[in-house]
Amino acid sequence: MSFWRLSRNWAWQHTDTYSLKKAVPSIVIALLQAAFSEGTAARRTLLAIGIIVGTYLVLLCCEFMWKLLIQAPAALHQECTEEKRRLEALQITSQARREVSQRLGELQRGGEAAFQADKQEVAEMWTTEAHGFIKDTFGAGEAELFLSDAGFIFYGGNRIRNWVDGRLRRLGSLIERADALLRQS
Repeated sequence: MSFWRLSRNWAWQHTDTYSLKKAVPSIVIALLQAAFSEGTAARRTLLAIGIIVGTYLVLLCCEFMWKLLIQAPAALHQECTEEKRRLEALQITSQARREVSQRLGELQRGGEAAFQADKQEVAEMWTTEAHGFIKDTFGAGEAELFLSDAGFIFYGGNRIRNWVDGRLRRLGSLIERADALLRQS
């Protein structure tokens, strides 16, 4: 839609101080005055109605032109700027969610590698990296939950694999909830 069409629509929507419907009470009063007076009242009444309607039309045109040429460009610019900011914020949050999801996937693959390596140094390094990312992204509560074994039962296996397996379960749960958590913040 062209700028002037948008400006005209905006100006017309916001032009209401001197509308013709506001002239109706004055016209009704002039008609009542004519009905109860004698002589040349009809001619004077028509003249008064013409002056009232003409005045309101001139004022309506002046107000419309003021809104069209002075106020509409600034208002439309402000609306466009706000819409642009809103869309940029949406794009940034959408991009951030994709980056977080991608990073969680990388951490998942790193955890599976640590599980396969079955070495304490590798497991500790991966756990520290994942814990730091989760704390920075989702907060201390999620980070502490990541380190917790509460609710897990491990059957057999060694201590390192059980530790990494518990973290992988927590990470899998976090991946499922990540989009909802990021939308809340």
